[in-house]
Amino acid sequence: MAREYLEKEGLIFHQANLRVPGGEIDLLMEDTTRKELVFVEVRTRTKSEFGSPEESVSPNKQHALKRSIAMHMQNYSWKTNYRLDLVAIILDGNDAKITHYKDIYLT
Repeated sequence: MAREYLEKEGLIFHQANLRVPGGEIDLLMEDTTRKELVFVEVRTRTKSEFGSPEESVSPNKQHALKRSIAMHMQNYSWKTNYRLDLVAIILDGNDAKITHYKDIYLT
């Protein structure tokens, strides 16, 4: 669902479920307009009693993602700009609300 949404937004799919030491990246996309690799964390919730999808990306999780992305960039010798995006999905029966947050990196 997240991949389809991002492709409709113009991003190009490269890979899903990238495994790197210490973590996993849900999607690797490319934004050709901005000439960036886009690492995407996808979070889905069906009920709000456990918090929103956005709230589930804790500072610890963001730091783990940042380390995983750095390792991936180093392992493949990428020489390009990149960013971390979040796709938050709330499922309610047959309906889905998708929100795309660009460049959620912690400094």
